[in-house]
Amino acid sequence: MGTRYPAMWILLSSLTRTVIVLTGFYFVAQGNWQKLVIAVSGFIIARFLVMRITGRLDQKQTVSAKTSQL
Repeated sequence: MGTRYPAMWILLSSLTRTVIVLTGFYFVAQGNWQKLVIAVSGFIIARFLVMRITGRLDQKQTVSAKTSQL
């Protein structure tokens, strides 16, 4: 994106995503700390799984691109 203020867009994007996630946690927890712990734990586990899966896909694509160049 050609913008004069890329740092501003990154900051606003990060803040927006954080607000959305925290709002979701607020509604899921309903004032119960056990539900909040479960929600945060699930979020962290899901994040690691997605990063691991997408990392594997990225490695496979990199390997495929390198072998197709040969």
